[in-house]
Amino acid sequence: MTGKRIYRSLLVTILLVAVALFYGLKSGSFAIGHSAATGASALSAAAPFGAAAVARGNAFGTVNATATVTAPATVPLGQSFNFDVQFANTSGVIGYGPYVNLFMPSSGVDGNDGYTFNGATYLGAPVTTTTLSCPSGGSVVSPVTGLSVSCPITPSGQPSQLIILQLPFGSVTVGQMLAPLQVSATMSNLADVGTPLPISASAGFIYGDSPTGSMPSQGATNTANVTPSLLMMTKIYNGPENETATGPNYPRSYTLTPSMPPGLTATNVMVTDTLPDNIVYLGVTGAGFTINIQQVR
Repeated sequence: MTGKRIYRSLLVTILLVAVALFYGLKSGSFAIGHSAATGASALSAAAPFGAAAVARGNAFGTVNATATVTAPATVPLGQSFNFDVQFANTSGVIGYGPYVNLFMPSSGVDGNDGYTFNGATYLGAPVTTTTLSCPSGGSVVSPVTGLSVSCPITPSGQPSQLIILQLPFGSVTVGQMLAPLQVSATMSNLADVGTPLPISASAGFIYGDSPTGSMPSQGATNTANVTPSLLMMTKIYNGPENETATGPNYPRSYTLTPSMPPGLTATNVMVTDTLPDNIVYLGVTGAGFTINIQQVR
């Protein structure tokens, strides 16, 4: 009987160890050890992957991603325009849950003459956005990361829009090349002409360096300025393929078109077009203006 009990005990122990090994390989949530004091196998719960990630979260750092804004230097009053926000992983490790904090002063300079956010896309597809009011020089808690977000000081001292943009993929590797986010906005028709308005952005990872979640991260803020303008001028070459043969037998022309924002008018507009030395002025067609030709040295 003793031999059978030992055999059964050994068989049960082997079965328990086998089951534990299978479960540990499948889920990674248990570890099997051996007790030196009793000689018996021991089954103990191990820390989940997320907990291990939290322990090394500080190694991931807080400035692990950047968002660079590329916007037009000037935008006419009341006009819609697009600008790019380029996300980059600068942490040295894979980041999970990439996002961008975008700050746009809807209040402008006087309280009612800033930007209106219209939407954002990645490669033509809309991205998930969350919009908050961000007090000038204050802070707000992000509902996406749970982190406190510092709000930039606005020209008017009133809140700006904080738009949280979530990129449409789960992770970004080190050095991975991404297409920029394209953001659509509208410049107020009441904006102060010649006074730049900032567009700022920061970036980070919602889940830090772990797909199951560790420490959320948030990088430094980068800013671009856009200046509201009253008059826009376009100059289009009317020749073939932006090239031409030289000489008097090959006259070419340009079309200059000034434009104003909708609902606005201007008087006594002066347009200056400086021609290089290798172009000979032949004349101008059109009506409603006078020509003053000056030699520039």
